[in-house]
Amino acid sequence: GDWSKASPLWTYELKQQLKLEHEDEGVFWMAWCDFYRLFAELCVCRLAPDMLEAREAGWLGSVFNAGQAVTLEAYARSEVEVVLHQEPHVSRGVEAVATLVDLGMAVLKRQFDGSYSTVAYAERCLQQNVHLTLTLEQDGHTASYLV
Repeated sequence: GDWSKASPLWTYELKQQLKLEHEDEGVFWMAWCDFYRLFAELCVCRLAPDMLEAREAGWLGSVFNAGQAVTLEAYARSEVEVVLHQEPHVSRGVEAVATLVDLGMAVLKRQFDGSYSTVAYAERCLQQNVHLTLTLEQDGHTASYLV
């Protein structure tokens, strides 16, 4: 098809301009009109080869309950990126209905006396996701954080 590896649309000049001489096998190209017709959304993730990725599913707060928190234990000073993500709709296509709710997030650090202090927070907003990038500090052997 258009823009496949064997497509006649690729000229030598265009390949040079886009620096495609050593292209990754996972890369593909398509026209915007085809993308728009075939996909409902685009999600771009930052991949960091020296970072560990962990995912935790949970409940968002609602009229039924306050939602679910996740506990993080820091055994060393650690840079973390915390993302809260929600699916934008239940169905796709012409009949799709947006189901986004306000999202906000706070990271709290447990103190030695059992109380919590706010380390970082993201304001509530009506978006598909919110994120925070922060450094977790270790106190003594470990430190506990609540997201």
